[in-house]
Amino acid sequence: MKIFELEAESGRKWVWFFTVDGPVTPNTFDETVEFFEKKPRIRIDRNTESTPKSSRAKLSDYSNLDYAHMPVFSERAKQVLGPHIDAFGLWLKLECDEAPYWLFNITNVVDGLDEKKSELARFRDGGVMAIDRFVFHPERLRGQRMFMVPQRPLAYNLVTDEFVKLVEQHNLTGFSFKLLWSDEAQPLSAAA
Repeated sequence: MKIFELEAESGRKWVWFFTVDGPVTPNTFDETVEFFEKKPRIRIDRNTESTPKSSRAKLSDYSNLDYAHMPVFSERAKQVLGPHIDAFGLWLKLECDEAPYWLFNITNVVDGLDEKKSELARFRDGGVMAIDRFVFHPERLRGQRMFMVPQRPLAYNLVTDEFVKLVEQHNLTGFSFKLLWSDEAQPLSAAA
């Protein structure tokens, strides 16, 4: 089993987006769930700083949305991945003039991090500030495809190798996967 952090592919190859009416990111996990249940209207447009209209950047199946640390999927990606990840979060349709896109809020929080073997940076009060090296309990992650860990629930969008295989099998674009851990090797540094 392998665990990856899901990110948007960097560079100017793909279009990235921003929220027209300002940032929409709630501060806590509970606020995020409540936010998605209200189904607010979120207008997005091309981030012209990273991908000007005159650029050769193309629309991708996975994108970035300014400061929102939530996955943004194209309609195609939602159709392909939805049946495999619907149980792990909530979908919110974004308003976009260029193509249909969806924000996905991962609500699946799995207590799978092995804190004793991981390297954690902590605040003075003992709370987790960052995870510098990930080690997981693989038995707790069976059947998971997308999840977050309770130590930093909005900081890391985590996926398993099952998710990566689906993306690769369907040639979905714009995805980047940063390997964080594998049960076949030694733990990896998050900075790697």
